[in-house]
Formats: sequence, C-alpha cells, structure tokens
Amino acid sequence: MNMRLIDGVAVVVEGSQRMRWRGSGTSWTLDSVWPDAADQCRLRSHWACKGLTLVVINDSAPVMALKTEVPSRRAVVVVAEDEEYLELQAPFFDWLPAHQRRRGLLFADAARTKVAGTPTALLPPFLVDQGFESDNMQFAYWTRTDRVLTDPLMRSLVRAMRSGREPVPE
Repeated sequence: MNMRLIDGVAVVVEGSQRMRWRGSGTSWTLDSVWPDAADQCRLRSHWACKGLTLVVINDSAPVMALKTEVPSRRAVVVVAEDEEYLELQAPFFDWLPAHQRRRGLLFADAARTKVAGTPTALLPPFLVDQGFESDNMQFAYWTRTDRVLTDPLMRSLVRAMRSGREPVPE
C-alpha cells in the first residue's frame, strides 16, 4: 500500500514505489500505478475532511524491467530502453490537483538542486517544505536514496512536522 495513515496524516510515498506489480517467483508484470479509483476516493475523502497530507518524494533510481513485464506503457515514464529492457518511473504527482502538482514539482526541483550542491554528510535525512499552512499538503524530499525509507522514519517525520522541529531518524 502506498498511502499510510500516520497520526492522522495521510503519508504518500511518491516515486517508483507507486508501481504495482503482479505475479510470483520469477514472473512479474506491471499491473498498475497507484492510486487506483478506490485509493483516489479515499484521498478525496481525506482532503474533503481537511485531513493533512504529506507527500514524501523518493527519487531513487528508475526500475529496470524486461519489456515483456510491461504490457502497457501508458501509466509510466520510460526513462531509457534497449532491445530487452526498460527503465521506468512513475510520473511524479500526476494524482494531485493541478495547483498542488505544480507546487510539488517546484519543490522537488529545488530539493534536487540543493542535494546536488551539498555534500551528503551535510544533508538532513529530509528536506521539508512549509505547505501545511496554506492547503493541508506538505512535501518532503528523502535525501538518503541509498537507504530504505521505513515506516519509523516516516513516523518521525510526521511527528517532527507537527511539532515544528527537524525530523530525527529513530
């Protein structure tokens, strides 16, 4: 599941994790990209109740897949391909309303620029925008793409956001 409710905040991980695969063992097929209609309905309901949403941007490497594992390319972005393989990404923020999509894209670009110009040892685990004040939506950029983004880390981020402190990994 790509959306989690943590302390009343809907936390969505944006990135390749949105791709849903079907299969088992050595045979997998790209099934869809989150959110489906039911998830979209849950999100709209959460937003209608003025629920807070945190979008955690995980800019990890594209997913490598055999062409036979991707029956349809319409829901994904093909970053590169050769005779056998595709490199795939989920389209960023395509599930958000237009004004929030623009805000998310601007924040992601600014975060990428900051990460590219800062030594890794000096980066906090998350770069966080200050959006809750305006529309109950906040974006955070996970700077440690070489590590797994875990539920305890996201819980720490949510608690830090709500208290106005910097997130500290647990």
